[in-house]
Amino acid sequence: MRKIKKGDIVGRISYGKDIFFIVEDIINLNKKEIAILKGLTIRIKADSPVEDLEILSKELIQNYEENLEKRFQERIQRVLPAQNKAGACYGAADELPCRARQG
Repeated sequence: MRKIKKGDIVGRISYGKDIFFIVEDIINLNKKEIAILKGLTIRIKADSPVEDLEILSKELIQNYEENLEKRFQERIQRVLPAQNKAGACYGAADELPCRARQG
């Protein structure tokens, strides 16, 4: 297995690789290598012993990002109709004002 270095995308084995992280730094603390981690898609910082980390494959990361994008799109599609019913108005700046379009 390749040695973990700054910039690698990893998951914590002990947590089932539930969150993907970017390795920001690796420090030595009491003769142990500790990775400083930053969430890839969520706002989180963590640290972990390097031996608890696994470098994630490009395919796994790509599948994760595609799934995340799909979930975002589904949420947007659920929210927009509800906002339109509530009177929200969307469109380009050069279109008629919102009230004119609703009338």
